[in-house]
Amino acid sequence: MSQETAVDNFQVVLERAPLSLLDLMLPKTMRLLIGLLACTMLYACASSSQHEERIAAQRAIDAEAARALVAQAPAGDDLPAWLKAERTRIQVARTEATQRFADAEKNCWRRFAVNDCLREASDERRLQLDRLRQEDLALNDLERKRGAAKRLRDLEKKQGR
Repeated sequence: MSQETAVDNFQVVLERAPLSLLDLMLPKTMRLLIGLLACTMLYACASSSQHEERIAAQRAIDAEAARALVAQAPAGDDLPAWLKAERTRIQVARTEATQRFADAEKNCWRRFAVNDCLREASDERRLQLDRLRQEDLALNDLERKRGAAKRLRDLEKKQGR
């Protein structure tokens, strides 16, 4: 590099205001690498928040589906048998989801991009288990509300004597 080029470069640096200590201490390539790293980290944070938003939206859909399931619950004496059948269905679905994850995990180890494959399989399992958890919570809530209503009716009958 000639002396004139160096002077021109220095004048360009001096024209920028304000001149930071970082500009004086680090060479240009190092500053570029730091800038690239900062951009990468910001992108990772943004994609993480998008992932979290997607999960939150899916959980809201799952909660709505669980409420629709509870709306189908029979009234009266048929409720315990229905609850038992639904809980059995949920347990079978959990077992299947766990087995699918184990199979996917084995297949992932045969692929080149193991970590991505494992993350995708884990995300899929988590979505399935979250959906089943929402259904289980809705069934528990239904059972609790029906039990409390029955106890209130029994108390009212007892007080009515």
